Amino acid sequence: LTKFDLSGNQIWHKSLINPKGLILAHTVTKSTDGGLLVSADITDTIAAVHPGLLIKLDQAGNILWQKEFHKNAPDIIETRQLVQDSATKKIIIVGMQREYTQVNTEDYASVYITDSLGNEITRRTFGKGGMTDIIQTKDENFVVTGIRKADALGRVFPTIVKFGIDSLNFPRWRIDYNYGKDINAYNQQKVLTVELTSDGGWIAASWVIRQNSANFMQIVKYDANGCDSSLAYCSNRLGLSPYVFSDLQIYPQPANEELHIKTPLNDLVFELYDIYGRNIKIPDSRQVEDIYTLSLKQVPAGLYLLRISGPQGSAYIHKLLKD
Repeated sequence: LTKFDLSGNQIWHKSLINPKGLILAHTVTKSTDGGLLVSADITDTIAAVHPGLLIKLDQAGNILWQKEFHKNAPDIIETRQLVQDSATKKIIIVGMQREYTQVNTEDYASVYITDSLGNEITRRTFGKGGMTDIIQTKDENFVVTGIRKADALGRVFPTIVKFGIDSLNFPRWRIDYNYGKDINAYNQQKVLTVELTSDGGWIAASWVIRQNSANFMQIVKYDANGCDSSLAYCSNRLGLSPYVFSDLQIYPQPANEELHIKTPLNDLVFELYDIYGRNIKIPDSRQVEDIYTLSLKQVPAGLYLLRISGPQGSAYIHKLLKD
């Protein structure tokens, strides 16, 4: 690991050593105390395992501690990217872990959360694939990008998950995307990196690999709800359980002065966003039995996204046209 000044001159160089095997470092980021955090893997040829590794360094690059991430066989984990929560000092790491199947092995997209000293608190997998990057959003949640293996054809699609530091098992939402020219053809689409933008959204860079056709790179701008400019992915049912909002009825469409939401659920929270991701104030809302009524009298005509937050972090995004 080498530190340079702004002119490219070397300030210091440190070797990262683990007695169990070769270290493969993936990323380095500044910790909240001014030190450094490194996500890496260990290739342990003696024990025939490949655990994930989190390393804490001081400002001079000296190793303060190392923490390994293991699992039942096959003990193979890659910890690719990480951030440290500015409030709780917890560390969130994303990557993949390998699992046995009936036929062979599969990689699963994984997220790990530790305390400030690298002690694991919780972990979760999000299906076949892998996580590639993570950012902390302006509302102090986290957005993780990755890939999802979708079907037996081996097609791979981008996926984005948003969750809070204490709600990994109850994500705010998850959306899978398909930007292939022919959505039914074989292709692999991989999100490489994501960066936060000043308006609270983010920009993701990815590539699309197509069979018997030219491959291409792409950059996609998303708003704070994970919606791109086409709004093609903003009518998905979101949250941990797709059945939480199965009895939801929203009318009329288009809406005029009032919007009605009929549902057996109580204590729902409603948020309205324009196509640029800006929050639009809802002047008034009321509930009578199983019908919520939102006043839209002061909302200008146009296309909006209505976010309905329900129990256990579940959410539903509804594309709304206002006359």
